[in-house]
Amino acid sequence: MKALALDQEFETQLVSKLSSPDFLISIEGSERFDFVDGSQKDMSEKRVRRVLGETFEAFRKQHYGKSYRPLGAKKRAGIISVIIAKALTHNVVTAAYDSMPGWKRGITEFNGERYLVRRNLNPVTPVEGPWDELRNFFESSFGVTNPDEPHGDIQLHAVYCLVLAKLRQLQGGPADRGSCPLLVLIGEQNSGKSFLGLLLALLLGQQETTVDPSGECNGWTDALLSSPVLFYDEASRADYSFGEGMSRAKFAEEFKRMEYNSTASIATRGRKAQSLPVVWFWIRALNPDSHASILQTPVPTEGGMEDKLIITKFYRGDLPLSGQESPEARKERLEILRSQLPHFAYYILNEFPKERKQELLMQPKGGEYRNQAHPFAHPDLLELLQSSENDSMKKAISIDLLKAAMSEPQAFIGDDFNGDEFRASDLHRIAVANSAVRSSIPSDVEQAAEVFTRTFKSAESVGRILAQMADDPAEDRITCNRRSNCRFYSAHLPKSAGGGDGGVANLF
Repeated sequence: MKALALDQEFETQLVSKLSSPDFLISIEGSERFDFVDGSQKDMSEKRVRRVLGETFEAFRKQHYGKSYRPLGAKKRAGIISVIIAKALTHNVVTAAYDSMPGWKRGITEFNGERYLVRRNLNPVTPVEGPWDELRNFFESSFGVTNPDEPHGDIQLHAVYCLVLAKLRQLQGGPADRGSCPLLVLIGEQNSGKSFLGLLLALLLGQQETTVDPSGECNGWTDALLSSPVLFYDEASRADYSFGEGMSRAKFAEEFKRMEYNSTASIATRGRKAQSLPVVWFWIRALNPDSHASILQTPVPTEGGMEDKLIITKFYRGDLPLSGQESPEARKERLEILRSQLPHFAYYILNEFPKERKQELLMQPKGGEYRNQAHPFAHPDLLELLQSSENDSMKKAISIDLLKAAMSEPQAFIGDDFNGDEFRASDLHRIAVANSAVRSSIPSDVEQAAEVFTRTFKSAESVGRILAQMADDPAEDRITCNRRSNCRFYSAHLPKSAGGGDGGVANLF
């Protein structure tokens, strides 16, 4: 009886040790056991049982001394089963994640289930101090210091309101998550859009580069789940084209589903989807001549997005060590600005709320915008984005192809194409043929054809745009001749290569 009582005492001690929230965690539904302190990873149940059996025997041996006799395998297995069952009543979790924006390290109960977050992801600690170089970068990037930009103050105000909302949410907990607008940056190539995304990621606690969800066409990954900033950086690249990627309607739907619901549905590593309130700062960055990215970007006039967008004109910002692009100079520049992020956070959390313009926070129908983060759409950019299918961009893409084809007939795969008497199906067919060419140095024709075929997926869609241009009394570059039930088009363009129309180049 004394031995049995002592064994029960050892069992109680081991159960108490294993019940600590910092020790053993079971991933429900799989044979994985993780020690939160990192000492063991991905342990199978068999391995856990062996480790616990060895630990239990070590307890017994230490206390029994010379009278120690090892337990039989069957009896020991029964005791270990009891220990595991008792310990896991404290530590069963639905899923474990490396980190989640807006969640603290440890076990958190949400919606009746427990989740484990292995490490904290915290914004920088606010510290009062100067941030002159960082302020200059923000103000010059959004046009505050540009005398030709009348909307610089309001668009920077909207961005600061958004940063404030996210800082507050990340300092809180799962219950503090709230929806905010999508930030759209439209600026010339190499103007610093990606650099701004990096600085905001560092501000919000991400230690490496920003995460671009457009690179993940097969669903959410742990990297996306652990990132406070989702940065769609030029989604028009070849592996995420307009045809293969997310249309503007689908992107708007996805944004509203993830950001404007109380929880986001997340499935990673084959687990069943979980609905969790994760905090994300959504950014979409594009160049003004990036056709596919523009066609994918939501606009305020459709899809219920009028209060869910901050669309800003982004300029080349002033940076420390301007003009120096050596690796050493770039590293020093980043360190200068990174060192000022705690001071920027202090300003945003403590000083900016006193300076905010209350009239901008109010909705037209009364009441404040959600999380006091107000929308904004730069007037100069609405012409680029406002059409439901962005017909102005599609027209420019068609003209680009026609100009290139008429200027380089020797490089164009077609029947001596000269812009006279062609049907929509002819243009679509020869565009597909020319986009299939993969020269080491693509010609203007090949480049224009590739953009054309990524935008137009059928001859019918080409015909609709050509018909619009031909029927527009202000448009004299395309005419239509009807014969029988067919429409034949003629192009009246200067025969010089390149030079897309549409007014895009004059935006900046």
